[in-house]
Amino acid sequence: MTRQSVLLVFVTLISSVGGWGSAPHLQHVEVVADSVRTTTFNVHGESGEVTVERRTADVRIETANHGTVTENVLIVYDPRTKLFWWENSLPLQHQLLPKNAVMFLTNSKLVMFWNGWVSTGQILILESSEHASSLNEGQERILQLLEGRRADIAAGKFIHERKRVEFPSLDREFLFKKDVANLVGPTLREVDHVGNEWHIIEDGPNGGSALIVLDEQYKVLKTTILQSK
Repeated sequence: MTRQSVLLVFVTLISSVGGWGSAPHLQHVEVVADSVRTTTFNVHGESGEVTVERRTADVRIETANHGTVTENVLIVYDPRTKLFWWENSLPLQHQLLPKNAVMFLTNSKLVMFWNGWVSTGQILILESSEHASSLNEGQERILQLLEGRRADIAAGKFIHERKRVEFPSLDREFLFKKDVANLVGPTLREVDHVGNEWHIIEDGPNGGSALIVLDEQYKVLKTTILQSK
């Protein structure tokens, strides 16, 4: 039996045990045994919190340059709208979402707002309007996409677009903690969808908060420093 044949059998066995489907033509992607975790958690919605499905798994990929990388894949799936969101390069550790991240569900998309690996004067926005009939179907599409994007993975490219929104109206006095050597930025507290606007509240590391209002295309409309209560 060839190496590729052994790999295909291995992937199929792992997938059937972990609930992570695998198409027979996948030759360079495998789900790491015992890495699949499925649960539910609440995200923010138009009318309050919404319970969605969440799944993580480590996926080992033989890259186009014959190296090997392991990606931790996060999937969020809403059974009601069939909306489906995923990412493969987030610092999850033991958290449901990365630190300083908020996920919001609308009727047409799932959106994660995140201050990034290091909080600075910007926010990253990762959105998806993809639909899947089930969580398992979404999983299968991820594996197929990773199979086809091995060259990008080897080059260290992000699979998904990350929208970067700067906060130009917030000065350094608000954005960064004073008198420390490390860069300590604001904490993302809240995200709300109000009409056609996104309302984001960031808590400054020196006290005080700011309201940043974005339009539907995530362009900054206004920034307001909130009075401390």
